[in-house]
Amino acid sequence: MSKFALLGLMLVAGGAMAAEAAATNADFVKLDVNKDGSIDKQEAAANAALAKTYDNVAKGGKLSEADFASWQKSSTGQAAQK
Repeated sequence: MSKFALLGLMLVAGGAMAAEAAATNADFVKLDVNKDGSIDKQEAAANAALAKTYDNVAKGGKLSEADFASWQKSSTGQAAQK
């Protein structure tokens, strides 16, 4: 495989990852109604699948953006997106 083809594949993969991260961030921002940088149990209630698993994924009663991204990538989060 040529260097240019490999570089092209890397750029496509990087773009797909950036799009996925942007979608996750947009979902997080939508749920973080009070804009404090975390999702509390009341805010999580807007997403039925998240509300159902909130106590298992939230640390200290708050769900960080990183924890939300991990939840979305989990089988539970992926099922909720369909």
